[in-house]
Formats: sequence, structure tokens, C-alpha cells
Amino acid sequence: MDGQKSHSLSYSFRLSSKTNDLSTISNIVSASKHNLRQFNSDEYNKSDIVVLRGSDKSVLSNVREIYEREFGPSLKEYNSKVRKSRTIDDYLKHVSESKSDCVCELIIMLGGNSFWEEIPKEYQKERLTDFFKDQIKDLEKQVPELKIASAIIHYDEVSPHMHIIGVPVADGYKNGLKKQCSKTKIFTKKRLEELQTTMREAAQESLIRHNMEDLIIKGKEKGRNYDIPKTSLSEYHKIIKETKQGKKELDRINQEISLLTDKTITNPIVTKDGLITIPLPELRRRNEKLHKENKKLEERNLRLVENELTEETLRNLIYDEVTEQLFIEYTPILLKHLEDKGYLNQKASEVINKIDISYCINKMLQSLKDFLRRIKEKITKDRIINKEDDYDEDYDL
Repeated sequence: MDGQKSHSLSYSFRLSSKTNDLSTISNIVSASKHNLRQFNSDEYNKSDIVVLRGSDKSVLSNVREIYEREFGPSLKEYNSKVRKSRTIDDYLKHVSESKSDCVCELIIMLGGNSFWEEIPKEYQKERLTDFFKDQIKDLEKQVPELKIASAIIHYDEVSPHMHIIGVPVADGYKNGLKKQCSKTKIFTKKRLEELQTTMREAAQESLIRHNMEDLIIKGKEKGRNYDIPKTSLSEYHKIIKETKQGKKELDRINQEISLLTDKTITNPIVTKDGLITIPLPELRRRNEKLHKENKKLEERNLRLVENELTEETLRNLIYDEVTEQLFIEYTPILLKHLEDKGYLNQKASEVINKIDISYCINKMLQSLKDFLRRIKEKITKDRIINKEDDYDEDYDL
């Protein structure tokens, strides 16, 4: 971040919606536990969160204070004008029971996992905390009707981001309370689109102001104003984490492939004269055996996905078999490469640095693509057959 090279970063400003709405007191309590990390989890680290606004114990207590301050006078006036059966004792409870939004949550995120994964958390805190403070001030300037109850930065997930929980206060109602909590009246579609632009511009100015001019925010993606539901966001983070683990696994496999290549050339197949002497019939016999094992694996994998194809099923299928599949596909590729280049029966010391590992790996990956294509074709075919069978059974044609 302090280097001379510029980095292009994504910027996300999202308003909670649909399944992620905080429409009840119970939802607020759940969000409070998540945002303040008030539960045991190996995925999160409470020491890597920073509370910028509100209590570090309970978001709900801050929400209650805002409700009392903002709606208390209107509630008192309303109760004085209606008969006792229509009075409201607790406006927050009243909104919660009506299933309207008690509060709204915004998430502001800068950059993605690919950029931040190698940057230490302490360095992120040092450089970005003031940036997020500026974002709160800019938001309050743009939307003064939003009374912020809580603002918490999470540095313990894939990308640094901030959760803001606030009460949208709308005024001028003729029916009911003069002041009411209303997310839809405060955050209209037009206003959200404007906020996307103004907050993005303010973010870039803040980066420059805090000596991070090497970070350039990308342009806004069209039609994206609302937040991803928290369930989907959680799944997204989980997939990102697994992708990262998968990358490490692939690096490990590539390293093992290199070691395997070295052993194949320098250890078991080197004679006293330093020549590669494994007979071709033996290599072909091993190759044939590996292909048989490969076929069994493919059949087992296809049976696996015939029952129910889900994201988890497919991910497990690929992760469980990818290591073994790599080695199965690698042997004939390496053999052909050795034959084509005329490296057999040459001294290992002269050959070892000539073997094009990159070429072999590319061929191997192409083979894996073909393997996945065959799975896809099998799934598609079986689904068509299953649909036809179901139709025949249901309608007895």
C-alpha cells in the first residue's frame, strides 16, 4: 500500500434487504452478537474488530436510546390524542411486532480477498480505521435522517469492512406518530443510486487524504444497490475461504508433482551409469493400471452426483478427488513428454533441467477439464432421463 504501484480496488456500499432485514428486536440481538463477535467461533477473532460507534456490549441498548430520543416526544403526543386501547407503550416493540424495519444495516467494504490476504491485520487497522471513520461522517452528511447506533469494523474476515446499524427517522406523517421509523421513505431507489456515487467519490478522497493515493477505487457496477442477504454473504465468505485453501492445496500438489518428477528421474530409475532405464513396457503397464483406477474413480464420482447435485456435493467431489486425479493424469503425460523429447536413456543430470514441467501441468489441467466436462454431460443426461421417468410415472402416459 505504501509502494509506488497503483492498485485498483472494488468498493461496496450495501443496504440490508429482504432476508437480511433487521425487522424485529430478535434480529437486532442476532446482528449484535455477530457484529460484536459475542460467540465462540474458529472463523472470527474478536481482537480484530474495532468499535467506532456505540456500545461494545449491546447494539440493542444504543437502538433503544435513539428510539427514546427521536420518537419519545411524538409518541407522547400521539398517546395523548387517542383512546387508551390505541395507545403505544413501547414504540420499538410496536415496530418489531408490525414486522417493519426496526433499524437498517449498511455494509461498507473496500477491496477483495486477493488484495488483502497478504497484508497483516495490524497494518490494515493502522491504515484503514481513519478511512472508515470518514465514511461514517460522509454518510451522516448525506443521510442526516439515519441515526447511527453502531459502527463496527471487521478485520477478521476476507476483506476489511464495516457494519453500520442505524435508525431511519422519517418526519411529517399525518397518521399515527408524526415521526416514524421508515427505511423505505429514507432510502428510496433514487437516493441509493446517488449514495453509491457520492460515497464512492468520498471514499477516494479519503484514501488520498490519508496518504493512500496508490489505491484507486473501481467504477460502480450497474444495478447493484442492495446488500446480499447475510446468509448468502456468509456462504460467499465460506466459498472464498475454501477457494483460498484450494489454491494452497493446488500449490502443494504442484510441489509434490515436481518432487515426484525428480524422484522418477534421479532415484529409482537411475543406473550406475546415470541413465534412465525403466523399460517402456513397464511404464505402459503402470499407465494402464492407473487408467483402470481412474475409470473406477469416475464411475464412483458419477454415482455420487446422480443422487443430488448441490454446490457442496460438487465442491466435495472435486476437492476429494483432485489430488489423486492429478497424479493419475500426470504419469502418461510425463511419459509422452519424455518420449517426444528423446530424453529416455540419457543421463539424468543432463535431462532434469530440460523437462518442461509447465507443459506437463497444462496438459494435465486440460485433462482435468475433460474429466469435469464428462461429469457435466453425465449429469445433464441423467437429469433429462429422470425428468422423463417422473413424467411417465405421474401421468401414466
